[in-house]
Amino acid sequence: MNFKLHESKRLGQDELRSLVRMHSEPKQVKKRGIRRTLRLATLSVALSSTGACAVMGNGAVSVNSGPAGNYAIPTTSPTTTSPSSNVAYSTLGFYPGDGFHWSNFQNEEKKYNRAIPWALLYTDSGSPSKMLSSATWDMSGFSFLPPSGSALGRPGNVVESIPLAFDNMTLAQVAAGTADLQYTQAAQVIARVFPNAVIRPGWGFDGPWTPWAQSTNQQAFIAAYQRVSAIFKGVSKGFQIELCGDSGFQGNWTSANINALLKNTDIIGMAIYDNTSLTGLQNNLNWLYSFASSNNKKIGIPEWGLGTTDDPGFIQTMNTWFNSLGSTLAFNIYFDAKTSQLSTHPSSQAAFNQTFNTP
Repeated sequence: MNFKLHESKRLGQDELRSLVRMHSEPKQVKKRGIRRTLRLATLSVALSSTGACAVMGNGAVSVNSGPAGNYAIPTTSPTTTSPSSNVAYSTLGFYPGDGFHWSNFQNEEKKYNRAIPWALLYTDSGSPSKMLSSATWDMSGFSFLPPSGSALGRPGNVVESIPLAFDNMTLAQVAAGTADLQYTQAAQVIARVFPNAVIRPGWGFDGPWTPWAQSTNQQAFIAAYQRVSAIFKGVSKGFQIELCGDSGFQGNWTSANINALLKNTDIIGMAIYDNTSLTGLQNNLNWLYSFASSNNKKIGIPEWGLGTTDDPGFIQTMNTWFNSLGSTLAFNIYFDAKTSQLSTHPSSQAAFNQTFNTP
């Protein structure tokens, strides 16, 4: 797509600070339903050889029959070689919760006594100016933390969620360039602190609950996605773009439209939460691995977490699957807030400490 970006100067420190707003988590995150999720039903863990969900070394998942609600912790297929390091540990991140994201992120580092590689952030979909303000708010805080890897330092990288439409602006208007200036300035603000950030434009796009829902106008979504992705990559060559929809979304898309979506895409992802059947989890993880690998893309899980149940089996299952992906996995980010908050689920917290906090 050929287009000319609005001429815009880079924001200076005074301008950056003037854009900071004292606001809490963007409203679209407060609405739990905005995140299109895969939910895994409660897993009752049995440390035995009864039925198992086996995570293969190639990222595929197979489910063996066993007593209902009673199955063993999944293990890597014995026909493959287990990764030499804990990939789930080295790619771990957190959503740092509402409000002061950098302070909340430091609390996660204190809790686990380690540097955390990744953080998930959201920008506001109320308007282009609100998107820019919320991006500036996040970056201004992280910019004052010590470098990544230091005690209580900033994350090594972030996944920043960027709207593709707003309460006052349609997909078609974004595709036509109406918000180019604000997207460019947001990209500049993010690049100043995280020049290699992962940008997640129009996350959950195949659900009906976002201003950028594509169910009625795929061409407008593709045009907006391509335009915004190109703007961000034009600001920083280190930016990577993540396409984050739901399992099997391509069933509603033509091959040409899928190829158009993948044009500026580096990573394929989805959100995974603990409230669906085991077979449903199997199908969705297998689809994600197949779709990403067939298109030579990495996999990134920008959101995963518990439902309302204390479920250590879910934690262990995800750890094993992440490790089975090896270098294919770019990041896995735990949504440590609301009903997924680990501190309110003691058995899951213990499982997390054992599996995700060991190099």
